[in-house]
Amino acid sequence: EKELFRGIDFKSSMAESVPFSNLSVQIRPEIVTLGVDRSKIDLSGTGLHLTPEEFHEEILHADDRTVVIDIRNEYESKIGKFEGAVGAPLRQFSDLPRVATSLVDKLHLKDKKVLMYCTGGVRCELGSALLRSYGVDEVLQLSGGIHNYLETFRNGGLFLGKN
Repeated sequence: EKELFRGIDFKSSMAESVPFSNLSVQIRPEIVTLGVDRSKIDLSGTGLHLTPEEFHEEILHADDRTVVIDIRNEYESKIGKFEGAVGAPLRQFSDLPRVATSLVDKLHLKDKKVLMYCTGGVRCELGSALLRSYGVDEVLQLSGGIHNYLETFRNGGLFLGKN
């Protein structure tokens, strides 16, 4: 393993045909744009990472103090989500800072346990750090996102619809 790639969570999936026939790779300053000055968010203060099994158990034992939040874009949430999850009304991920302040107040997230998920885990890194910077202390995130969850729970588990 090369030092450059140490700690990176690579994902792979089997496919019956070539899924990306015209794939190109480009260098970008960031994978997902949050639209705020990154120096104002402590990226070392992300939520606690849960394995798919741990996330599954948290949902099964959720109580009225627990809020499950989908931080994918609205069109993604419409085709699949965990039952009872609150979809953040995002047209694009850079809407999250504005939307998150509203969710923190409206859902009283500072007094709740937040279970957060996204497609592959990248948006949760930023989203959980953002919520924590807004004073939400108990943020838990699905490590590797829905992709990892569905690799673990091949029958879909508690996820309804498509990813």
